[in-house]
Amino acid sequence: MKPTKPERQVATPQTRTPRTAGDITSSSTEKLTQDSAPPRRPTVLALDLEFTLISSAVSQIPRPGLFSFLKRCKELFPRIVIFTSVPEGRFREIAKTLTNESVAPDWFLEVEYISWSGATKDLRFIDGCDVEDVLLIDDLASYVHEGQEKQWIAVEAFDPRNSGDLGLGDLTAKLEQRLINTEPLGINS
Repeated sequence: MKPTKPERQVATPQTRTPRTAGDITSSSTEKLTQDSAPPRRPTVLALDLEFTLISSAVSQIPRPGLFSFLKRCKELFPRIVIFTSVPEGRFREIAKTLTNESVAPDWFLEVEYISWSGATKDLRFIDGCDVEDVLLIDDLASYVHEGQEKQWIAVEAFDPRNSGDLGLGDLTAKLEQRLINTEPLGINS
């Protein structure tokens, strides 16, 4: 006698429990609307140089905590760029000095440099991403392009005479908090 195939079981629709406003269950197949969804997680970090990471292109005093800050940025963002008014050749010299003095990680030598023009740091100069994918770190509000204010995280200007500067530590906390309030990587990207 041949073995018989087991009977095929047909799934029956589940009875759904009515929900109250604001009650979202993990089994819900409804999608959140764009308005209620958290913002996209930024994947690009655009860093200013002068008075943010160092004192200036002339004195080149590294801000306290620079190495740790850059290391944490690399852990948080797949792409880091330099968005500064300092010409690229001069920036590369500064990056070499900072890495030679072990106050910046080796990858900082090769960090992507954004060439731009104009009065503001328009994030559309950064190829391969949308404005919403970028966070700009800068000490000057006047460099923030109109309409891109949500992408800016302000940092207090670095004054090397202030030996108790905690700007990069505070900035790390701001970045981490900002990322907590966004969708995980891979969603909407």
